[in-house]
Amino acid sequence: MGDTSAESQQETDAEDEKRKRLMATNTVIRTHTQSGQQAIDILKLYNFIDRYFASEISYKYEWYALRRFLEKYNLLRECDNEQFAEQMNHKEWFGVLEKRCEANEMNYYNYLNSVHPEKWAETDIQMGSRATKRSVSNVYKTYSNLELYKDQIIGR
Repeated sequence: MGDTSAESQQETDAEDEKRKRLMATNTVIRTHTQSGQQAIDILKLYNFIDRYFASEISYKYEWYALRRFLEKYNLLRECDNEQFAEQMNHKEWFGVLEKRCEANEMNYYNYLNSVHPEKWAETDIQMGSRATKRSVSNVYKTYSNLELYKDQIIGR
């Protein structure tokens, strides 16, 4: 049997190192509230996204669901789709995914920005958008899946 305390120290060191790399490359995630309290542990959020989003997505446009989820819980700084995609595609984040985040793919769903997610399917698709009823349904399913597991990162 191995030395479990040494193994656990190695895991802690690896986690600390990953957390430092995530913080160093973070430009869009709000890690602290305006009053200075920690809003989220960036490594915990990364692991949540990896487990419940990155490993599940089938279409690039589903990144819109993650963006809206993070916005809902005030975990995004002021940013546009381009800045969001740039960070998500960074090698420390999710740059190795086949379904990389693309601002243009998310832009097709911007017409939903002022609509509550429960109403997405009922909302008329805006002229010029390449969204379809099926793709909007997929975005909603992805968003709903994140909501199912939100208690793992949102302390409410």
